[in-house]
Amino acid sequence: MPNALFFCHSVVGYWLFFALLSATLSGCGRAFVPDPIDPRLPVYSEEGKRSAGCFINDDVWRSDGGGGTFSSNDDGLWITFQSEDSTIHLTISGELPSNTDSRGESINVGFTLDNRQLSDDPAESISEIPQKAFVLDGQDNYGYLIRNFDDTVATFGAGQLILRRILLDQETTFNASYIVAGTFSFTATSDSLGLVDVSNGRFDYSVRESRK
Repeated sequence: MPNALFFCHSVVGYWLFFALLSATLSGCGRAFVPDPIDPRLPVYSEEGKRSAGCFINDDVWRSDGGGGTFSSNDDGLWITFQSEDSTIHLTISGELPSNTDSRGESINVGFTLDNRQLSDDPAESISEIPQKAFVLDGQDNYGYLIRNFDDTVATFGAGQLILRRILLDQETTFNASYIVAGTFSFTATSDSLGLVDVSNGRFDYSVRESRK
């Protein structure tokens, strides 16, 4: 009987340990703060909270993290500067719900901006991108949707991207972090989905820019 009691306590202790570990690990992830008007989306913020969301044809799309060149400290947003065609690309990784896959469908929402239209000297760093409303004309400036960074779902979307906050968050010898937050909406055509309507978009990240 003492051995059985010891075994029972061991099992309880084992599961208690993993329950606490799971709670601790889950607490380390990003905390979803719902929008008070529509709780399916994250509330708009400008504090580098690692959140993004929108509706794609009435389906909820939410950020799920990522990484890459000029990657965010906590994943999710890429900002790249292409010198060959003088464009700036902002891409946010996320996913749509799926009826067949509990993880959902990986979809990235992104934007291409004509860098030559920003100023006489095109931006080469995050700090040089102006805080302003960009008209997405569907030609030089446009929104797009991509699956896993390699399968274009829809492109040349027309609408609006507003970069509401670009602020130096932290600076070290080798890199600087900027809070980049804004809102967006656009419509685009797709061979597989027909007309794609992206609405009520918002994002808020702390983006680390590496120095050469």
